[in-house]
Amino acid sequence: MVALMVLSQPIVSVLFQRGAFDARAAILTGQALICYSLGLWAFSIIRVYISAFYSLKDSKWPLKAALIAFGVNIIFSVLLMYPLKHNGLALANSFAVIINIFVLNMALKKKIGKFLDKLFYMSIAKIILSSLVMLGVILLINYYLSWDITANFQDKAIYLLVTIVAGAFSFFIVAYFLKSREIHALVKLVKNRLGRS
Repeated sequence: MVALMVLSQPIVSVLFQRGAFDARAAILTGQALICYSLGLWAFSIIRVYISAFYSLKDSKWPLKAALIAFGVNIIFSVLLMYPLKHNGLALANSFAVIINIFVLNMALKKKIGKFLDKLFYMSIAKIILSSLVMLGVILLINYYLSWDITANFQDKAIYLLVTIVAGAFSFFIVAYFLKSREIHALVKLVKNRLGRS
């Protein structure tokens, strides 16, 4: 999520900036991508919550949460559309899905009690710390290799490749040494796959 926000314009520019889709269009799209990225974490876990309710034979709360989120989306779209233009609509969408998650989380907690333990919060803290280090690495690269949206495709692609590789490498290294369960599980999975081949 952090990398997507910081590298929103380079990503959009490299993937789409050509022909009628000029630098200004890339900048505007990049701004919207930043706003959508704020709710990316909520988009990624909402299916988990919905599946949990379905496993409890409860389809009412997912519907209630969706209706509340829909209302929030409309309200924030109206409030933010004029001052922030297209970014306001993207931001409203992110707010809505985050509210959806919080409603589902509270409802699930009432049904089954506390389900997020200390290990979960420690894991989140390690991910956040690793993401901050990755952010620092990307900003450091940007300091020495300033992003230029008017540069040719090859230069922009090289910039994007360098920042993604360096950022991802720093994230995985820090997360690994912090003993992130998810990263260690991923490393173990890769080792097992390579061992079979």
